[in-house]
Amino acid sequence: MATTVRDTDRGARRLIAGLEQLDRVRLTVGVHEDTGAAPHAHSGGTITEVAAAVELGTIDRAPRSFVRAAVDARSDLGGELAAAGVRVLEGADPDAAFGAVGEQLAGDMRNLAPAGTGQTRDAIESRVKVG
Repeated sequence: MATTVRDTDRGARRLIAGLEQLDRVRLTVGVHEDTGAAPHAHSGGTITEVAAAVELGTIDRAPRSFVRAAVDARSDLGGELAAAGVRVLEGADPDAAFGAVGEQLAGDMRNLAPAGTGQTRDAIESRVKVG
C-alpha cells in the first residue's frame, strides 16, 4: 500500500516572506547624522552637538531630556510598533505603517524640546528605511 503526503500551504510562505520584510525595516527618530552635521546658528557647534548637550546636559547645564522623555511617555510604544508590524504582514506599506508611529514620536520629541532650541527641534524627524 502506497502512502502519499500532501503539503498544503495555508499562508506560511506569505507569513515567512512578510517576516523577512519586517526584518529589513528600520525606524529611526531623532536628529539624524546628515541633518545633525549642519552648523548650529548660535553655538559654534553642530545641531547634533547641541541636541546632545540639551538631552544629556553639560558641566554647566542640567539635562533637559526630550528624546528619553518622549519615549518614556509612550507607555505602549512596543505595542504600537508591534501593531505596525502586523499591518505590514497584512499587506500595508512599511513606510506608512511604521512612519505613522515614527511621526507621532518625532512630534512628541519636538513638543518636549525646551524653548530656545528651535533649530535643534526643527531637525527632529522620523525615517523609515527598508532594505
